[in-house]
Amino acid sequence: MANHDIRNWLEHGPAPTIEAPPPKRQRVEEDVEEDKTNALIYEWRLDRIDPEHPLFDTCYFGQVVRTGLTHDRAFQTRVKEHINGAIREPKDLGLHWAITNFGEEAFSREILEKERLPRIQAMDWADERERALIREHGGMMQNCEPDTRIRQTFNLTPGGQQGNARKRWDGLLACLRKKLMEVWPKFKAYYEKHGHLRVHRLDPDLGNTVHSIRSQKCFLWHADFNAWLDAHGFVYDARAWHLEGEVWPKLKAYYEKHRHLRVPRLDPDLGRLVNSIRCKKSFMWHTDFKAWLDAHGFVYDARAWHLEGEVWPKLKAYYEKHRHLRVPLSDPGLGNTVHSIRSKKTFLWHADFKAWLDAHGFVYDTRVWHLEGEVWPKLKAYYEKHRHLRVPISDPDLGRIVDSIRCKKCFLWHADFKAWLRERDFKMHVRDERKNAESRWI
Repeated sequence: MANHDIRNWLEHGPAPTIEAPPPKRQRVEEDVEEDKTNALIYEWRLDRIDPEHPLFDTCYFGQVVRTGLTHDRAFQTRVKEHINGAIREPKDLGLHWAITNFGEEAFSREILEKERLPRIQAMDWADERERALIREHGGMMQNCEPDTRIRQTFNLTPGGQQGNARKRWDGLLACLRKKLMEVWPKFKAYYEKHGHLRVHRLDPDLGNTVHSIRSQKCFLWHADFNAWLDAHGFVYDARAWHLEGEVWPKLKAYYEKHRHLRVPRLDPDLGRLVNSIRCKKSFMWHTDFKAWLDAHGFVYDARAWHLEGEVWPKLKAYYEKHRHLRVPLSDPGLGNTVHSIRSKKTFLWHADFKAWLDAHGFVYDTRVWHLEGEVWPKLKAYYEKHRHLRVPISDPDLGRIVDSIRCKKCFLWHADFKAWLRERDFKMHVRDERKNAESRWI
């Protein structure tokens, strides 16, 4: 087997998970035969150079037998390995020599054949097809002399990985066992130190390994290691691990600190998580986690949470400070909120919140609020100071308001406000006394 395939097996291992240690050698063979592996035969063809060159149209044939990758991805990975190998290990003959001399862009590359078979059968199939194609195209490379045309390929061997597939498989298992014995002590040390196996994905020693175990079942064909993981509470489900290893501990810490789970949406650690729980029901398939949220008063309705966690506390604080709910539209914290309540009836489907607003004199009509919360108080203050309502149009606070009352009869549909103006001799036409006397206030 080529070095790149051995490295891949050492890193990823085969796909099947062996549930229990096989009692006999025959059982191992049966498990191996059940494993389906992607195998492909590919070609590099030197056909993008001068057609008169003696090596024009010379081919190289290779094979990939790899578990865990699609055919296309395995092929592209092998192409990169050839290109990088030509840089790291230049040779006097073969494909590496051709890549160095002509450049990888001088070749067309394609997958010729592909199969999905049990691993040993896939290896034998790939060996047979590779040898046949090399023989068909002239055999191993003899030389690279430009003055002689020799019918050959860029392959330096007759093809195939040579030897018995059963023995190669046993050798791979031995290599994989050796790799496991490098990893296992690290797991044991981690458990001794932390008392659990919730290894973070960014852990420099074990992060990549635990991710491979969860996503690709690496090392789980070693029954003793698999049993040890089970006995020490290893979490195989990546999503469950994300919950138990990251999300839940953060929520518990937040609750311990704040005594509630009203996490603001802008919280750097938990904002996106709680929003995902509310909107997408994330992690709700874990009944113990949902039960914990329920027991600690988690609010699942995002709109209800926004009301109870942000809006209502601010309104209560405003009332405690000002003893009213005439919040100006310019208020940086509540202006947009009260405008939304008045114009869009936002949050008013919550009966308890609406009852609280009613009990504290909240004004729902935006025009009424504008009159009672801004216009009338200013006119009253002006009258108290000047003892008249002859407000000049140039007045920075009231000029535009009194002009709007005179020209558009704004706010005069409020009988109490209109009566208040008449009692204080408000002039509807300040420049023409005759028109003012004749003016009708309705």
